[in-house]
Amino acid sequence: MGKSISVSLEGHFEEFISEKLNKGSFDSPLSIVQEGLRLLELEDNKIENLNTALETGKNSPLIKDFNPTSFLEYLNKKNA
Repeated sequence: MGKSISVSLEGHFEEFISEKLNKGSFDSPLSIVQEGLRLLELEDNKIENLNTALETGKNSPLIKDFNPTSFLEYLNKKNA
């Protein structure tokens, strides 16, 4: 079993949790907090992956004969 943590919420978040419980979207305040943490973790992973991709691109060599117009046409045909 995980570590027990006590959290006090007021105002907006207290009302938000009550609404979700009243609508039956979640079984307990704990399940709401766990879902929020899961989504936060997903967003953190997306940001980390984006930063890695940006760094990879930044460190990659330039293409000397790159033609942006023909590349855009290629992408449009590929995704049509």
